[in-house]
Amino acid sequence: MTKIVDMILRKYPLLKDQLEIAHLPLSPRRFVQQCLSNTLVFALMLTLVGFFLFSKVMPLWGYPLVFVLLFLFFFRFFMNLPVVYIRRRQRDIDREVLFAGRFLLIKLRSGIPIFNTFIEASKTYGVGAKYFKEIVDDVNTGMPIEKAMDRAIKYCASRKLRKILTQVNNALRLGIDVSGPLESVLKELTAEQFSEIQAYSKKLNSVSLIYMLMAILVPSIGVTFAMVMVGLTNLRIDSVVYVLIIGMIAFIQLVFISIFRNIRPAVNL
Repeated sequence: MTKIVDMILRKYPLLKDQLEIAHLPLSPRRFVQQCLSNTLVFALMLTLVGFFLFSKVMPLWGYPLVFVLLFLFFFRFFMNLPVVYIRRRQRDIDREVLFAGRFLLIKLRSGIPIFNTFIEASKTYGVGAKYFKEIVDDVNTGMPIEKAMDRAIKYCASRKLRKILTQVNNALRLGIDVSGPLESVLKELTAEQFSEIQAYSKKLNSVSLIYMLMAILVPSIGVTFAMVMVGLTNLRIDSVVYVLIIGMIAFIQLVFISIFRNIRPAVNL
C-alpha cells in the first residue's frame, strides 16, 4: 500500500500545493489513502449492484472489467476534488475581489496602516477575508508582513486577488505609497470585469439558441413525430422507452443548466 501511495504521489507533484490552495486540512499521503479507500468502496458497491441487476445479461468475465473501469473513474474523480474546490473558491473570491480591494484603498487613504487595514479586512464577510486573516495570523506569530503576503499570494485561489496582493507587497518592499498601485490595479480589474460581462452576453445568446434547438425544439418535434408514427402503425411501445425518453430530456436539461452556470462570470457588481 505504501509503495502504491508513493507511486501516485510521484505522478501528482502539485498535489501538496493544490491541497493548500483548496484549504483541505490533509497531507498529500493521507489524501491519496482516502482516495484509494473511497474509490475501492464505490467501485465495489456499484459492481455488486450491477451484478444483481444484470446477472442474466452480462457474463461473469465482464464484472472484473467493470470493476477496473469504475475504479479508474472514481480514483480520477476523487483525485481531482482539490481542483474542483480551488475553482469554487476562485469564483467565490472573484465575486468579492473588487469590494475587498476598494475596502483596502479606502482604509489606506484614510491614514490607517497597512497591517491595521488587513486586521479590519479580516473581520469582514466573504471568502477573501480568510486570506487577510491568514496574513494577520502569520504576522502575529512573528513572520514579516512581506513573507506573510508572499505565502498568501502563493496559496491564493484567485488570480485577481493575487494581483492585488502582489501590488501591495511590491509597494511595501519598495517603501512607496500603497494606495497608488492599488488604485491602478483596481481600475484594471474593473475594466476586466466589464469585458467579462460583455463576453458573457455574447456567449449567452449563442448558448440560448442552442438550448432552444436541442432541449426544446428537437425533443418536442421528435416526440410528436414518434406518437404520430405509433398511432398510424399501431405499434406497441414498452414503458421502458418512455422512461428512457424522459430521462434523456432531463439529462439534456441538466447539461444546459450546468453550461449556463459555468459560462456566467464571477462578477458581483
